[in-house]
Amino acid sequence: MARKALEDQGYDVVEFDVTEHELELGRKYLVTMIANTGAPALGRDFEKNGENLELAVWLNMFLLNRGTCAKGCLMKILKLANQGRQVETLKFLETLSTDKFSELIRDRYLFAYAFSKKW
Repeated sequence: MARKALEDQGYDVVEFDVTEHELELGRKYLVTMIANTGAPALGRDFEKNGENLELAVWLNMFLLNRGTCAKGCLMKILKLANQGRQVETLKFLETLSTDKFSELIRDRYLFAYAFSKKW
């Protein structure tokens, strides 16, 4: 369905496989970069303007500044509640030191370069 819509818009669609490992790395880079760049400021902006957050967004903001124990307990509860996808995302939700974040950015660029070779 998406393929046809893209082709109807004039796009060339190229098929390639994405492994589970590549998907997990992509998720890790995305979530960790968001958590360490825009998320804290976004949370403050929502609070300042009195906007309500969706439960999943609120949960991410809440857990960003919590310790390992609180995060682990909540992840177990979510897993029991059949929220495996949320648990997979939350495992990468952490604030990194400047050095660790720099490493992550470097690794992300290397990943993106290797991944782009697929097409």
